[in-house]
Amino acid sequence: MNSRPGLPSGNDYRSTRDEFLDTFNDEFPEIQQKVRRDEIGGLDLIVERLDTFKRAISHPQLYEIYGVRPPRGFMLHGPPGCGKTYIARYLSEELGARFVDIPLSKYESKWVGQASESLTEYINMCRLYHAMTDTPVLLFFDEAEEAFKDRNLQGWHGPRVNVLLREMDGLSGDNKGLYFGAATNHLSKVDAALVRPGRLDHIIMFPEYTADALSDVFNAIMIRLNRKSRHFNPFFLTPVDCDVLGSLAYEHRLTPAHVNGLFSDATSAKIKALCAYDKSKVVQKVDCLITIDDLMVGFGVYDEFAVKNRGIGFVV
Repeated sequence: MNSRPGLPSGNDYRSTRDEFLDTFNDEFPEIQQKVRRDEIGGLDLIVERLDTFKRAISHPQLYEIYGVRPPRGFMLHGPPGCGKTYIARYLSEELGARFVDIPLSKYESKWVGQASESLTEYINMCRLYHAMTDTPVLLFFDEAEEAFKDRNLQGWHGPRVNVLLREMDGLSGDNKGLYFGAATNHLSKVDAALVRPGRLDHIIMFPEYTADALSDVFNAIMIRLNRKSRHFNPFFLTPVDCDVLGSLAYEHRLTPAHVNGLFSDATSAKIKALCAYDKSKVVQKVDCLITIDDLMVGFGVYDEFAVKNRGIGFVV
């Protein structure tokens, strides 16, 4: 029987709980694919910074020894495609928390007050989810430069900034079991109050990817895709292959998102080749492998883009 204050008990509680969890899962589908440490490439320093935040959440009493308030929220800052949302998912799993991505489209509205009401409703849903399941929740807001833009700038964003600040300060409800995180491409456009102490004050800056880091990205993506494969390890890259691909990716100014695209394009090309394979012959495992040669083909797309947009460079 449930003993939490404010919630029904007995059969009424079980019925209410099941109905709410169905609604919650429909609104925020749980991501089935877990993010493991060896599937994160080129971000060792970022993971170290995440570990600092994890310790603050897990051992707040140690901060009390020094009279310092531990961080309760984090802000990821970096260019598009560098893996901000992916790393936030990894942190949520390290914390044993339900990852709840609340995109701007869920609470943006042209009607006065509607965005603020929607944002409050979603945060209250996360509070209730924790109350009913004892599972912590990581609320994650992408595009923070648009969702919580500086209130000195014109627009309808001011009220929702006020709502989030009030919610993070715990003025609208108990934040036990709630963690707040956000990501932005332009930290200077985010309202300054959002990153003050006690809010999203653990700022993590993503460095520019080096050739070595991109080599690590190729290896990490290969590990992730091979782990997902149901039959065998279809992606085969040696450490030397990863170094070659990493150097090429660096020369082309590619991000991890682009690298993912190379794997996806190589897979599509391999499937096309298999479909055209002579049906009188037996397909061997080696015929299904995706190697450095398959991935190298994808760089031609970026070479063609560079020729057409000479002097502009890639958008990263």
